[in-house]
Amino acid sequence: MKSFEEELGKIYIDLNLRSEVDIDDAISKLEDSNLKLKEKKLINLGYLYLAQDNASIAEKQFTKAVEIIESPYTLSHFGFYQYLTGNYIKAKEALLKAIELDSNDIELRAELVTVLLELGELDTADKINLKNIKYEPLNPKYYSERAQIATASLNFESAIYYSSFAILLDPNNSLRYSNRGVLSFSIGAYSESLVDLSKAINLNPDYPNYYLYRASANNALGNFNNASNDLETSLNLGLDNINKGYLEAKFNNFYLSGEIEKAFELYKDNIDEYSNNSNILYQVSTTLFQQENYQEALETIYKAISIESHIFSYTLLLFKILSKIKDNFDDAILLIENYKENYPMNFINFIEIIEILIKSKEINYAKKIILEALESYPESPKLYNLLCSVYHETGDKNKYEKNYKIYEEISRITKLLN
Repeated sequence: MKSFEEELGKIYIDLNLRSEVDIDDAISKLEDSNLKLKEKKLINLGYLYLAQDNASIAEKQFTKAVEIIESPYTLSHFGFYQYLTGNYIKAKEALLKAIELDSNDIELRAELVTVLLELGELDTADKINLKNIKYEPLNPKYYSERAQIATASLNFESAIYYSSFAILLDPNNSLRYSNRGVLSFSIGAYSESLVDLSKAINLNPDYPNYYLYRASANNALGNFNNASNDLETSLNLGLDNINKGYLEAKFNNFYLSGEIEKAFELYKDNIDEYSNNSNILYQVSTTLFQQENYQEALETIYKAISIESHIFSYTLLLFKILSKIKDNFDDAILLIENYKENYPMNFINFIEIIEILIKSKEINYAKKIILEALESYPESPKLYNLLCSVYHETGDKNKYEKNYKIYEEISRITKLLN
């Protein structure tokens, strides 16, 4: 006959798999059980109440457990509860106390690293993680942590490297493949992402999020039918159809496959859920602009920029919209000037702006931007060609001929070098 602890372990597994679990019955069994350690009983009750979405009663159980005895066991679970409920500072405090009581427990330090990552304390997390690796150099968990630290520092190549090392040490762990697949997706390595996510699904075919992630990779690769099937499977396995990741992947599935009307219908039906997704807002605004619905396009792209102001494609779209709905370029020009003050402009950014300005006959500002760009890219034949277009428009024959000769010479040298 199974012990109650074994039954409880099965309940936790079932909860993680989103299976039907009678939590009330589990709580009742635990209340009636004869666990020798009262603090252990309280902690298990805490997790069950948390699964029941009764956070206030759950916290009382964890707090009582710590009041009975401040041990690494009770403090670590109290800290984990605080972590699960988003109270990262309290989680950090509890784990530091636990480590004071048992400084040799590297699992406690590993838990602390996870909390520190949420708090953005990357340097401290990095130092603790390196200590853990020193003590257990073949523990894959610590290389996965190292990948998380690299990800938080936006060093995705290093994150993929450490994820790969973790997989090498633990080749049958589906989560490690999923993590590397998501990282590969973030740097545009969609084929590699698809391979890893498929491997994760082979190892654990019952986890809905793996299908959700793979749907995004399939969308990016143009495998729209496969993406649609993955999204359907994720729902069948219990994923909520208002999950933000699902809604984004579903919108992209419609949008990228050319089913714009369905994408817009989905957007309108779930507008609140999409309100903080800058990428979706950008795509919606782009379509509205193409449909010459400039006012709605303007309102939508402003929302996207309020979320992520540093993305140039958003600013460029706003520039295009303003140039269409205003009698002059004053607002559009001010927008570009403000962007240049806050963020670096690369070569492609300059070219896109200049071509719009020349097409719109905003010649003086186009010349100003070209001359600025030439300071950073003095050997660009493209910029000199655009400068020639400007002088052609203004009728300045001497400057046109002078710059055209420079354009020809730079083009000749570029061809020789290539």
